[in-house]
Amino acid sequence: MKKMFIFGTGTGYLKMKYLLPEDSYELIGFIDNDNNKQGTIFEGKKVFSPSEAIKKKFDQILIASTFFDEIENQLLELGIEKGKIVKYYSAQDTLFDARLISLKLVHNEIKEKELKGNVAELGVFRGDFSKEINRIFSDRTLYLFDTFEGFDEKDVKLEIDNGYSNACKGRFSDTSEMIVLNKMLYKDKCIIKKGYFPDSLNGLEDKFVFVSIDVDLYKPTYAGLQYFYNRLVKGGYIFIHDYNNLSYSGVKEAIRMFCKKNDAVYFPLSDCHGSVVITK
Repeated sequence: MKKMFIFGTGTGYLKMKYLLPEDSYELIGFIDNDNNKQGTIFEGKKVFSPSEAIKKKFDQILIASTFFDEIENQLLELGIEKGKIVKYYSAQDTLFDARLISLKLVHNEIKEKELKGNVAELGVFRGDFSKEINRIFSDRTLYLFDTFEGFDEKDVKLEIDNGYSNACKGRFSDTSEMIVLNKMLYKDKCIIKKGYFPDSLNGLEDKFVFVSIDVDLYKPTYAGLQYFYNRLVKGGYIFIHDYNNLSYSGVKEAIRMFCKKNDAVYFPLSDCHGSVVITK
C-alpha cells in the first residue's frame, strides 16, 4: 500500500475526502503552508510544513487544493519528483466550476427578462472571474473594485479580533490594474475602481443586474452587501464567494447578519469554497 501525504487542509480537502478510496493508500500526514496549522493534528494526523514532510519516507503527495499549479511548482523546487505529485483537482474542475456555469445561466435569465443595469465585481484580485463576467455580459459596463494592494490593515484587525481568519495585511497583493485589464476581452466596457471600499465608490449610483463579491473578509463583505443590495434591480443577482471557506469564516457571518437584518434570502452553490446567491 502506498504511503501518501495530502497537501491541503482546507475546503479543497473537505470537498474530496469522501471520494478517496481509503483501502488504496496509507495516509501518513498532511502538508500545509499555513504556519498556524503546522504541528497541529488534523483528521487524526499531524500537519507538516513542506520542508519537514519531504524528509519522511513517502510514495505520493496528493494535492487537495485548486491551487495545484502553484503547489506543484513549490514541491518541484523542493526536489520532489514529478511522478510523486498527484493532482486531485484538474483544469477541467476549474473550467466547469459551478459558479461559472451559474453565471452563464444567470446571464440568460437577465437577458430574457430584459433587465436594465450594469455589472460589478468587488474583490477582483488577478481578474480570473472578472474576465468571465466581462465576456458573458459583454454589452454591460463592468465596474472592478479592488485595492490592488491586498488586504487592508483595518479589515485584518477585525478578522483577528473576532477569530474569523488568519488574514494578514497585504495578502493577495500580487496583482495590478494592468494584469487584470490584459485579461479582459472587452476592455472598453471595464471601469477600474481602485481603493478601499466603499470609499472607492466616489458617488457611483448605478443600478446593477449582477454583482460578484469575493473579498474573503467580514468587513468588506458586509459593506459590499450594504451597497449593492440596495442598487440591485428586481430579478438581479449577487454572488458571494467563500461562504463555506473554513479559512475565512467572517464571510458566512457577514452574509447571515446582513440577510437577517434586511430580510434577504440566499441559496448555496456547490462550487469550491461554497458560494451563495442572493436575488431580489
